Amino acid sequence: MQVPNPVAKIEAGQTVADRSHAMVCGMRSLMSSAAQTFGTASLGNATMMEYKGYKGQIDFDSEAGIFVGEVINTHDGITFSGRSVEELSNSFHRAVDDYLELSCDLGGEAEQPFSGRLAIRVNPILHRAIADCAEREGKSVAAWIADCLSRAAGVNTVKTGG
Repeated sequence: MQVPNPVAKIEAGQTVADRSHAMVCGMRSLMSSAAQTFGTASLGNATMMEYKGYKGQIDFDSEAGIFVGEVINTHDGITFSGRSVEELSNSFHRAVDDYLELSCDLGGEAEQPFSGRLAIRVNPILHRAIADCAEREGKSVAAWIADCLSRAAGVNTVKTGG
């Protein structure tokens, strides 16, 4: 399936605002096509792709007119890009496959992707105190703990993968 590039929808003589609007609309259309074609999921403003357990977060670089992505559930830097949904998906798959192959060639093992799930055990008194704090803030226990851990780890924006 060939999906048109959002930059191709820009007509000569359009203002900068018109061009920006056309690119954003084209990007939304492509992201929607990606979700239907390649099984991506949208999380707020971010679009996610998954391959072999690795989750890629996709953004649009309006200056370069390309989609750029980064695998977010590993410490290792794995990036990919593409001008169309198909090119982006192929680049993502190739980046993960290359990462896994390189790790094997170097005699090590690829870092397993983080699942985003963290099981902890606490004593019942602490559990009750956590539940009380979460209730006071109108949050679930899991959301309250995630917020506390984000602050403690210095992570301002928590990216989730599903």
